[in-house]
Amino acid sequence: MAIINYIFDLDGTLANTLPVCVNAFRKALEPILNKHLSDDEIMATFGPTEDGTINTFAPHCFNQAMDSYMHHYKLEHQKCDEPFSGIREVLDTLKSKGHFTALITGKGGKCVDITLDTLQIRDYFHAVECGSPEGCIKQRQLMAMLEEFNLNTGETVYVGDSDYDVHEAHSCNIKAIGAAWADTADHDKLKASNPEYLFTKVSELQSFIKTR
Repeated sequence: MAIINYIFDLDGTLANTLPVCVNAFRKALEPILNKHLSDDEIMATFGPTEDGTINTFAPHCFNQAMDSYMHHYKLEHQKCDEPFSGIREVLDTLKSKGHFTALITGKGGKCVDITLDTLQIRDYFHAVECGSPEGCIKQRQLMAMLEEFNLNTGETVYVGDSDYDVHEAHSCNIKAIGAAWADTADHDKLKASNPEYLFTKVSELQSFIKTR
C-alpha cells in the first residue's frame, strides 16, 4: 500500500535543533544553579516540554528560568536558521504531490512557533501537535491525528530520529522511517528498534518519496 501521509518529528529530524535546545538550557540554568550542566544531564530530562526540564532543575525559580530559556532559545536559533540540507526539497516534493504532511513533536508551543518561523517551514504542514509538560505523549498525539484526519494507518508513516519515535509509531500500527542523518542520532539504537525504513541521508528520503 502506498504511503501518502507523512508525519514528522522536529528536533534532529527536520533541523539540527537539539544543540539549540541544549545550549539555551545551559545558558538559562547555569547562572541560576551556579554549576555546570553537561549535555547528557540536560538531554536526560527531554521528553516533556521545556516546562518539564525547567521544573526538574529549577522549580524554585521556574518563571525566571523559563523566561531566560525562551530568550536564549530564540537567540541560539539564529545559528540554525535553515532545516537540514535537502529537507526543504523533501517538503516541497510532498506539497507538490498533494501528500498529507504533519508535525508531531515533544516541544512546547512557544518553542515550536519560534522554530517554524525561523526555519520558514510552517506552511508545509496541514497540522502541528506539540508536547506536554507531563512527559512523552506521542502515541496519544499520533492516535488523535489519525482519528481527526481519518488517516489510513497502512498509508501513514512517522519520520523520527530516535528509537522512541519508532516504538510510538508501531504502537499506533503505522510504519516508521528512522531518520539517522543528524550527528545527534544514535544509528544503532534506531536500527535495533526495527523501523520499516532507515535512512542515513536526507536524499534517501527524497528518493523514497519520489518512488511512492
